[in-house]
Amino acid sequence: MGVPGIIVRSVYPEASGMPNFQAGTFITDHRSPIKQRWGGWYVSGKHGSQFHMGNAVVRDKDKPDQLEREGTQNLTSLAGKFDVEAYLAPHSDIVALLTLEHQTHMTNLITRLGWEARMALHSQKEINKLFNQPGSMINESTRRRIDSPVEEMLAYMLFLEEPLLEEPVGGVSPFTMTFQQRGPRDRKGRSLRDFDLKKRLFRYLYDLHGSL
Repeated sequence: MGVPGIIVRSVYPEASGMPNFQAGTFITDHRSPIKQRWGGWYVSGKHGSQFHMGNAVVRDKDKPDQLEREGTQNLTSLAGKFDVEAYLAPHSDIVALLTLEHQTHMTNLITRLGWEARMALHSQKEINKLFNQPGSMINESTRRRIDSPVEEMLAYMLFLEEPLLEEPVGGVSPFTMTFQQRGPRDRKGRSLRDFDLKKRLFRYLYDLHGSL
């Protein structure tokens, strides 16, 4: 998006661990379908009959887009895949991954909005000096330059393009519980950190008027 950012990428990995770029890649956020997620990643958790690309490799180089899926779905343990004792946690929790992928693009949208707003306001300040206009004056072009990334960020915050889950998703680590416990709550006990995980990632969303 023209600014420094962070991404989660899904690839078709060979048995060596190297991505097979001939097969293409996917940039992942909460708008991505499950079937395009987690290529090259370990994934633990339950997701029903929904297929993802995790825990799998490409065996046939002549068919780089065909993953070996046997024994790769609905894993509750990654033991046997690698030495889990060598890591801080033995999980690659599916709920944590879903949350991370929402957060990465959200971070990029915030970064871009800050950049575009500063650039637009700086340009407006120079124009005001050139034409001896009041320093607080903002023209329509400057407003549009700021409004466009604001509207894109708002649409993402409201999960307008989030595909619905086909079946419930469940993690295998304490993440689902601990993430929800950290949230501020309203007088009815609701939080934007509360998960749904049956049809969508989060249970509550703010509408355009600021109510849950």
